[in-house]
Amino acid sequence: MRKLNARESDWTWHSNGADTSLYDPCADLSPIAVTVEYATGSSPWMIMLFHRGEYLGTATAQPVGMGQLMRRRADDVIEVTYLYPKPGESNAARSGRAVSTFTWDGSAQKVVMAGDLPPTEEELPEQGREKPTDPPVDTGDTPPRGAAPEVVHQGVARILTPSDKIGCELHRTWAECGIESYLDSERYGTENDMPLWWATLPEQGTAGLSAKGDAPNYRGDNGGPAGQVLEYGESVTFGDITCDSESTGLTCTNTASGHSMTMNKREFVTR
Repeated sequence: MRKLNARESDWTWHSNGADTSLYDPCADLSPIAVTVEYATGSSPWMIMLFHRGEYLGTATAQPVGMGQLMRRRADDVIEVTYLYPKPGESNAARSGRAVSTFTWDGSAQKVVMAGDLPPTEEELPEQGREKPTDPPVDTGDTPPRGAAPEVVHQGVARILTPSDKIGCELHRTWAECGIESYLDSERYGTENDMPLWWATLPEQGTAGLSAKGDAPNYRGDNGGPAGQVLEYGESVTFGDITCDSESTGLTCTNTASGHSMTMNKREFVTR
């Protein structure tokens, strides 16, 4: 992978944490999102664009927003929803959304951008520019609620609690967690003779428990690395999802919907 350019600083791009979930070397347009090493919740994410495996440049000249949601609309069209805090909001509770589309123009052999970008004091790239340019690195001085996850596999972040009894798989707009003590205690009952131990915090609506028969991915049993151990007092943010680890349990919040779930061996609380 071609390296991104950056201002002279102590910051480097965290290539092992790149989101490659939409990358397709055969597609007319594909994105890969990367952040900096030891990132915080306000650190930059940059989107690199590729045409049939060839690196074109970055989607924007400067880092914009605080995270993004990428969707493939067609072989040559990528939609990006940028997340940002509105005036008076914290980074973790950011509710601002700006949607841009990036389209590969085969006749002109360039990427055309349309839509909106988050408001920013820094210079923004013009829409429809012929080619993206490599970004400088913003160190992100605003104190975050949660740092970027250390373990991301195929676009899904993986975490474990220090007790090794709760593990989660964080998608950018929703999350699912296994509360393994419920497997033995059947504290919340069963479904088809299987314990209710698998918690899902959806993109919209209240979290709930269900039965799950196959092995979770957060331990790495199905391929990829085991989850990052989130020590007590630490938190992690991935897209709209923030998880806070405390000795009293793990709380995961969907900052877009405002719903959350708190999990420990004694109780499962939703808000």
